[in-house]
Amino acid sequence: ATVPESSIVNLKQHLIQSLRGLAETTSASTLESHARALLVLSLAEAPQAAYLNWMAEHAALLTTASRAMVAAAIAHGNPAGAATARQLLTSKTSFTLTDDGWMPHSPDKALELIAWLAIDPDGPEATKTLDRLLNERNPYGHWRTTWANGWSLIAMGLYAENEEGRGESVAINLETNDGTQAIH
Repeated sequence: ATVPESSIVNLKQHLIQSLRGLAETTSASTLESHARALLVLSLAEAPQAAYLNWMAEHAALLTTASRAMVAAAIAHGNPAGAATARQLLTSKTSFTLTDDGWMPHSPDKALELIAWLAIDPDGPEATKTLDRLLNERNPYGHWRTTWANGWSLIAMGLYAENEEGRGESVAINLETNDGTQAIH
């Protein structure tokens, strides 16, 4: 989609302003929203180093999903940040807040895959995480919610972009009420 540059600038400003007061936050779901904002800002080439550093230093306050998004934000476009991102993603620090999230099925494995692809797309962790993501599906082949399904499809698409032979067209066939739809 073609988006006016002014809209992108306004979005970045809004997200940066939404991060104010982050250090006083005691809600796991609010911190997860901040982690998502930090990922979007890094992807929009406006990383917020101070907020990312604070989040990484307070891993005990972050859910698995938050840790993955912060790790991806740190690693995105910053090879020097890969070690910090890896450390956060593999941290054994216990989560200390109450998970007050609204979603019963979190897309943790999808977000971890996105993080591993930002840290080391050719490393073994990405492939192992993809395998775990695929094995997390329910018997009907999905991840139980549209939220988790969406993140899973994004993660698998990013994984596919990093595979050899990515110049070749890949088709995914989706079964819908209107019949089979191929996405290339």
